[in-house]
Amino acid sequence: MLCGIMKYMRQTLKKYFIPHRGNDYKPHVLREFGALMLASAILSILLISYIQLSILIEVDLFASVVPSILVELANGDRQSTALHPLVPNAALQAAAQEKANDMAIKGYFAHTSPEGITPWYWFERVGYTFSYAGENLAVNFSDSKDVDSAWMNSPGHRANILNKNFTEIGIATARGMYQGRETTFVVQVFRRPARSVGTVVPKIALKQIPEKQTMISAVKGLSIEKVAEEDMFISVKDADAAPLNELEVAKIPQKESSRLLFVKTLFASPKTTSAYAYLALAFFVLLSLVLTICIEIKRQHPKHIVYGILLLVLILCVLYIQNTYIFPVVIIK
Repeated sequence: MLCGIMKYMRQTLKKYFIPHRGNDYKPHVLREFGALMLASAILSILLISYIQLSILIEVDLFASVVPSILVELANGDRQSTALHPLVPNAALQAAAQEKANDMAIKGYFAHTSPEGITPWYWFERVGYTFSYAGENLAVNFSDSKDVDSAWMNSPGHRANILNKNFTEIGIATARGMYQGRETTFVVQVFRRPARSVGTVVPKIALKQIPEKQTMISAVKGLSIEKVAEEDMFISVKDADAAPLNELEVAKIPQKESSRLLFVKTLFASPKTTSAYAYLALAFFVLLSLVLTICIEIKRQHPKHIVYGILLLVLILCVLYIQNTYIFPVVIIK
């Protein structure tokens, strides 16, 4: 039975991709019907990705699905550099949610609100103290992998995600208006809990900036020392907190099933998923073109070669439409 299946697969591949006498030297994938089916598949992927994004927005799955995926992606980034994973914390997520809601309601996108409220105010609102804390922001969010890649491609945001001082993470999203259009705000906050004074351990060196400056947050009486800050990200420590033991880490979180996480990530990353689908289709079309041109050179069929080229052009056009009009460029801070 296995031999029969293998034989059938070889015959099918030969019929669709390799020019020979049996298919009149015209691979079926580049014939009229095959080209039409591929063009339909290309356009269908565009439609499906748009529907997928609409479902995420309308059913508000961003709030219930995306935070857990972004946590897993951040921990995957940390694992690649041998750092301990960050533990999702419900109170920290609540602080992130309040900050996201504030930006969505007031239509601003910044670490400090128009009223001068710093990120650490939201920590205090949920009764949180910290020794180290950081915040990454994103707007125009529509794809989990996309926003994680944007953060990791930015030195400042990457430094927050890979900061060895952090042990906990909270992520939240909110829908609101920004620059005249409805969009999704994402807040990613990090923390290392404060410890009681009395334990003497070496301080961790702070190398991100040459001179540490002190600022007072909107939280009454809390003195915060900047570790690193730019327009695009912020990381601080509590200047009055007891120093920490570098070996002290939070309890390692239980990981989701890799299969379930993979499915959730694909569903919450419509842009990335469709890009992989287009890449696969482009590979098949390009393979067909190369085989059509290089095998049986004396028996060329220009019309079918043109079909292949037009399919590749269609893929490029659809990718442009998708990236320009359906999935806006992620803005990060």
